[in-house]
Amino acid sequence: MSKRGIKEWILRSVILVIGLIIAHFGVTFFLLSDLGADPFNVFVQGLFRILRSVIPGSLITHGRTHMAVCLTIIFILLFVDRSYIKIGTVICMVCGGPIIDFFTWLLGLILGSEKPLLSRILMLVLGCIILAYGMTIVIKSDAGTGPNDLVAVVISDKAKKKQEYLEKELKNALPRVQCLELEI
Repeated sequence: MSKRGIKEWILRSVILVIGLIIAHFGVTFFLLSDLGADPFNVFVQGLFRILRSVIPGSLITHGRTHMAVCLTIIFILLFVDRSYIKIGTVICMVCGGPIIDFFTWLLGLILGSEKPLLSRILMLVLGCIILAYGMTIVIKSDAGTGPNDLVAVVISDKAKKKQEYLEKELKNALPRVQCLELEI
């Protein structure tokens, strides 16, 4: 566990979970507003709706679909570059879905299913604000981040390395091309 002590990892993990609870409370607000969501949750929501239509009953939930997608991402990251996976990545995968399912159930009881458009717009705005606050805590915990958030980081890092490699090769090739031009 790198140079951090076990107490520090526990503290950072607790802070991460607090941030996750707040962030996913916000996510649940904008999911229940049914006015849109962040790209990842739109994907999860679409997959959830497809799976729910194929597999009847309450076995499939948004949260469980969220967990399954995150687990798939972690498996891919294990092969691509496991150095990105921290304890927080696993915590986010395990806790994110159940937190969303809990708040979906709780807010569903409180808010009901029929909501006027103005209420839904307020839910969307409130959800975004709460999500931003929760994600700030998650990031500040420095315990790792969710698998879905790592996708962009890994792609960016890998693309930059490829770009640096190509730039280096171009710089090496450029003098050879210039020499060929002089000979012609």
